[in-house]
Amino acid sequence: MRNPIGGVAFGVALALLLATGLVMSIVRYVRGPVAAAPRPAPERPLALPTTADHYPVQAGGSFTVPYRCGLDLATLSRLVPLPRQEPAESGCLVATGSAAASERSGTLRVRFEPGTLDEAMRSYDLATRQSGGQPSGGNWQRVTGLGDEALLHYSAASGRVQVHFRSGPVATAITYRMVWKRDARSEPLARRPAVNAVLQAASKVAVAIGATVNRPAVATSAPAAEPVLDVADPCALVGEAALRAAGVDPALRQDAAGVAATTVPTRGCAWNSAGNPARQVRLLVTSFPAGPHRGGAAQAEREFVRTYHAWRKEEHTFHALSAPGEKAMAGYTSEQAGLGTGTVEFKVRNLTVQVTCSGSDGGRPLSEAAALNTAHAVAVAAATTLPG
Repeated sequence: MRNPIGGVAFGVALALLLATGLVMSIVRYVRGPVAAAPRPAPERPLALPTTADHYPVQAGGSFTVPYRCGLDLATLSRLVPLPRQEPAESGCLVATGSAAASERSGTLRVRFEPGTLDEAMRSYDLATRQSGGQPSGGNWQRVTGLGDEALLHYSAASGRVQVHFRSGPVATAITYRMVWKRDARSEPLARRPAVNAVLQAASKVAVAIGATVNRPAVATSAPAAEPVLDVADPCALVGEAALRAAGVDPALRQDAAGVAATTVPTRGCAWNSAGNPARQVRLLVTSFPAGPHRGGAAQAEREFVRTYHAWRKEEHTFHALSAPGEKAMAGYTSEQAGLGTGTVEFKVRNLTVQVTCSGSDGGRPLSEAAALNTAHAVAVAAATTLPG
């Protein structure tokens, strides 16, 4: 039997649906179609010329102190009478035997400091009293033909001579002091024999650790002049077409500046987008001057190495790049403020150029691919415009 109550309920429900549909149709007609929620731009693939690590981290324990630090007995006997080896951490310590101490006495010490390339450079600069790649004190002289870089210091008062050299990720320090005892007086070994002695020892040590050795000698002049790049207006390195392609307005430009880790000033510009999505592209150029012991290209290389190691530790993602420039890298980070930031830095001779792209898209941080692809495209445009 048919239920009259059910039939009434069904009729009421049908009437409500029809009424609701009519109301929605009227609203849609008056207000127009309901807009869909904004969607972020479709994700683009990461398009970077990635390459193998420029500065591989040395595996822990891979460096071994050579037997007797590479010093043979004949060499030791010439430098230290009746040589006696004593315990020494991270190297060797050789002292004069007691039987010869009444005539002359002294020591020869070798110390190795292996690590990353960045750590070795910092150790070398600290040991040779250099600040920001420039000597801050002491009579240090450049040594040629010994490792990647080397400096020597002689003290006339004590007769102590030091030579510090770096070979890749290993910094080495050699200290030599010899004193003659004459008529109850002590006279330190003169400069020339002391320097010759320590360079003999340094040559043997360097060969033992695989460093480059080519007749080490104290340099009598500054490093040879090298071709340098000079950028009069860093902001002109990127044309309007490249900036528009990066999503920013060339007219919305402001000066940007900074200071490199070596206290060398940087110059450049930042460009902003005209509206949403918010985006900024920044370009900074650092030109490194030559110093008394190394040229501007070597200074730029050191700064690049320091930045490279810092990014590899700190950035969310990191890539070694094969272009642009002689060496290049890229890093990306996503900030809590809703911004995604991609940075590309490259080195050419005495210059480092850094390009940053940061912003958001659809209320979300700019993705790694969007930020880095854009930064790399601007970096390539800047590299193409650099003077030859």
